[in-house]
Formats: sequence, C-alpha cells, structure tokens
Amino acid sequence: MTNIPNYPLRFRPLLKEKVWGGHALEPLVGEACTERHIGEAWLIHESLPVQNGPLQGRTLAEVVRDFPQEMLGVHGAGFVVDGVARFPLLAKFLDAEDWLSVQLHPNDGQARAREGVPYGKCEFWYVLDAAPGARVIHGLTQKLRPDELIRAARTGAIRDMFDTVAVSADDVLINTHGMIHALGPGLRIYELQQSSDITYRLYDWDRPASDGRELHLEQSAAIADYEPVLAHTITPIEYSSSNGTETRMLAACRYFAATLKRITDIDTSNTRSASPHLLTVLSGAGAIQVRDERLELRAGDSILVPAHVGEYTLFAADELRIITGFVPDLAKDIVRPLHAIGCSAAQIKQLGGDGTRSDLVGIA
Repeated sequence: MTNIPNYPLRFRPLLKEKVWGGHALEPLVGEACTERHIGEAWLIHESLPVQNGPLQGRTLAEVVRDFPQEMLGVHGAGFVVDGVARFPLLAKFLDAEDWLSVQLHPNDGQARAREGVPYGKCEFWYVLDAAPGARVIHGLTQKLRPDELIRAARTGAIRDMFDTVAVSADDVLINTHGMIHALGPGLRIYELQQSSDITYRLYDWDRPASDGRELHLEQSAAIADYEPVLAHTITPIEYSSSNGTETRMLAACRYFAATLKRITDIDTSNTRSASPHLLTVLSGAGAIQVRDERLELRAGDSILVPAHVGEYTLFAADELRIITGFVPDLAKDIVRPLHAIGCSAAQIKQLGGDGTRSDLVGIA
C-alpha cells in the first residue's frame, strides 16, 4: 500500500469540556467522562490525526492538503482556501447536561466579511437520546427588529420569546445560517456541520462573562434569521435495499447530507469519486472493507472513506447502525434518487428545513 489515501481512515475522538457538558458520552467515545463535563466529542475534523495505516500520525488537514483530489473528489475545487484544500465538514457528538448558550452562526459570505474565515456554519442535529421533557430552542415566537432583539437579550425578556420545541430520540433538526437555537438539558446529539467554529452568543442564561463566555449582541442582530419557523423537525425519508439494509435520509443541504443505515448483513456503498464519506457507528459491531484493507467496527467508531476509494463494503456482525455524511450534488444524489422511489417534491424539500430555508427549493 502506498501513502496515497486509498483506504478507510480511522480517527480518535477529541473530547472538549464545556460548562454545559455531561457524562453520557463514555459508551460512545471509549473514554471515561465521569470526572469531566464533556460537552463535545469531535469525531472527524481536519485537526485530528489519522490513527491507522501508512498515513498514521498525519492530520486530516495535512492529508487533504497533499491529496486534495483523492480526498475531496469532484467537489474539491470548492474547498480551496488561499491555494490550500481544506476539509469542509466536522462531525461531533454533543452531551448537554445544562442549557447551551442561545446562539446563531453566519453564512459563508458573512464569515469571510466579518471574521476573515472561509466557512460559515450550517449544522444538523440527530437526537440520539432525550430525557423526558427535553427541549431545544429553534427560532423565535415573534418577529423582531434588530434593535428589539438586542434590547430583549440585554434585559432578559428574550427568554419569553424563544420558540422551545419538545424533542425525543430520532428527531432531526437543521440549523440554517442565522437560526437562533440552543440545546436543552438531557440531550445527546450527533451533529454534522460545516467545518467552522464561529458562534455568536445571543443569550447565556446569566452565566458570568468573566468565564470567557461573552455575548455577541450586535453581531447576532446583524445576521439573525427573523422569520418564524413553521416546521421545526425534519421527517426523514425511509427506504430499503434488496440486501435488507434499511436507510433513512436524515437531512440534506448544499453543504452536507446524511443517511442513517441499519445493516443486518452486508451493505455496499460507493463514493463514486464525488465526495468523502464520514461514517460514525452509533451501535452494533462489524467491519468495513476496501479491497484488501479491512477494519473492525464498534459503537462510537468514526471512519473517513476518501472520495477516490469508490466502492466499499460494510459487514454486520451485530446489527450496525451507521450515520454517513457527505457533500452532495443535490440534484444527482438527493432529488433524482428520491423521486425514483416515489417521493414527492414536498417530502424532498423539507429535508433541508422549512420553507425557503431549504436548499432543495427549486430543485426538488
């Protein structure tokens, strides 16, 4: 095997302590969390080193820089920043024991103009576990002017204006650019997002700014999505293949798409040299094989299949539940296949959020 990335790359999660974090990620990340408030586990990110094979020890950023076409595929040209290819996505687990700050994120243009960074932050949540009564904030209950938003945040009146939504396991939500949002206590989440850490805090439950958690009221007001959210959760589209694999299309936008597969035997997928595949095992055990390279899989494992690998096979020893994230061609990868199995335009469009927030409007 050469040093060209033509095999599945394994990563070890990077754990991050947060004031709102909990202790529930240990079964998924394989590390003790009982003594620390672990809020995030970064599963696949350009800062993480490869854990296996000839590229072991090199960060994903270095591998992408040296092998942009092999790693990123046909979409790679869109992820070159100042002449250097950048990996576009970040996969995480989140564990919320307390409310996260109420926050929002800029789009790509705003991120470049305001922060000098290449990517904004669109993200989606798949709820792994939810305590009884768990809720999220997803938008506002009333339309405000920017000055009204700032004043309400400063006085605390904003707390009565948040649109809080009850959620349970298997729910899916997307936070498009400018969406005011927050996770509430008792939630464990899988998140796939653009590779950006820009967060504007609108409200932080009176936590002291001396802890380094300053608010960003003017920035928030300037980029906020003030339109009401009419449909908070996405309804995944389910279909089965001839080998018995059950697939749920969870969410799709121009930046990423994600499926959840339940594999009971053998499943074959193909990157088609279009995009890398980010695999995260939620439960079960098995293996992934690319040509002669085979890796064992268990719950919590995160594997990156480079774009130029093409076909790979997943084997289930104990029923595998795997989320796969990728950068889609919306027409080719989402709309046409779903129309082919009888899905309506309305079903497809809502995969990207409600109303005109969805990138699938005009395509589906």
